[in-house]
Amino acid sequence: MKAWQIDRLGGELRLKDVPMPEPRPGSVLVRNKATLEALARAGGGRVTPVALPGDVQTDAASLRAASDGGVQLAFDMVGQAGDPNATLAALGSLRRGGRLVLMGSMTTPLPVNYLQLMANNLVQSQEAC
Repeated sequence: MKAWQIDRLGGELRLKDVPMPEPRPGSVLVRNKATLEALARAGGGRVTPVALPGDVQTDAASLRAASDGGVQLAFDMVGQAGDPNATLAALGSLRRGGRLVLMGSMTTPLPVNYLQLMANNLVQSQEAC
């Protein structure tokens, strides 16, 4: 798989080939924690790493809590995701009128609740874009 990595503090962010991590029973698979922590430091307080164990409702609540009540903009680099849970959690974390930007590919369907989009004012007409 491909992963963006920073090999040292202050180093460049580079796209590298890395082995696909395998979760063990009873563990939580977190995208490269060291990289997330480096990005958080580089972001100067604008980036908060959040562990997502895989339960959409719990993960969305964790993202909302980390963003003081709701995310204005979620940028999800899907990266050949095998399940839609993190993306659905990002969608569920948005505050009213927020935006979700998706980049990459997903190897599974993304079941989006259109009523949820409308109720949270997340749908815009083509003219507004």
